[in-house]
Amino acid sequence: MRKLVYEQTGSSMIDFVNQLRIEQAKELLLDSGLTIKQIAAEVGYANVQSFNRFFRKYEGMPPSGYKSAKSKSS
Repeated sequence: MRKLVYEQTGSSMIDFVNQLRIEQAKELLLDSGLTIKQIAAEVGYANVQSFNRFFRKYEGMPPSGYKSAKSKSS
């Protein structure tokens, strides 16, 4: 499975899964009334700290910054 994911995406399995989680989290941040803690749990992170760390890694900003930046640009 890991080999197939890498061949198709160029990413490791872990990176691919985390990217999917962050994409889902971005949608929830913009389209739901859930808190960041609730969104972290919804997309599969055991704690908010891990969620924040991965979100910042892939998006370059924390979830709260993403939400406020997107709401201002709309």
